[in-house]
Amino acid sequence: AVRLGLATLCAPPRPARRPNSVKNPTFVVSGLPNGAKGIYFRLTDKNVPTYNHGGGWVAIVKDGTIKPGAFTYLSPCPPDGSHIYEWSADARATPTGKLIKRAKASRLYP
Repeated sequence: AVRLGLATLCAPPRPARRPNSVKNPTFVVSGLPNGAKGIYFRLTDKNVPTYNHGGGWVAIVKDGTIKPGAFTYLSPCPPDGSHIYEWSADARATPTGKLIKRAKASRLYP
């Protein structure tokens, strides 16, 4: 199974409704399936899943550590209270290729 570990979920809290373009947090991935050449990361606000926080494609690195700055995304910006944010990591052979495996990690923010 593909595993996704998060050193931190995301950037410091932003004022409501004011997302900022920020660098990705550190990710650690393991158990990648054969044929996977990269991972597409995506952030989703589970309370407002229609809001596009974005993500990015990263080529697989030997030690499985994706360092900050590999891609940018729109920071969390809960319009009210705390929301659950989920990172998904899709292992693929190409950025737009067929999904091979998916891993997810989520938590309440802030």
